[in-house]
Amino acid sequence: MPDHSQLSIFEKPQCLINTGFDGKLQVNGEVLEELKQLDQPCVVVAIAGLYRTGKSYLMNRTAGSTSGEYEQPFLAKHASS
Repeated sequence: MPDHSQLSIFEKPQCLINTGFDGKLQVNGEVLEELKQLDQPCVVVAIAGLYRTGKSYLMNRTAGSTSGEYEQPFLAKHASS
């Protein structure tokens, strides 16, 4: 089994899909390429919801952060309409 410990997806939480400036969803190609290297099952968590309803809080708690201990905590990205 290959050693995947050097992949950035195991260093900190990563955003796979986010909202672009045009309001459309876009895939983070770097994260996707790292996920493609895995030969074991992987869990991807998605959270969506209305503005200011706790999405970032829930993702940070799910990732193990209780006080924003990650260098780049999850921040909600809102599409402008």
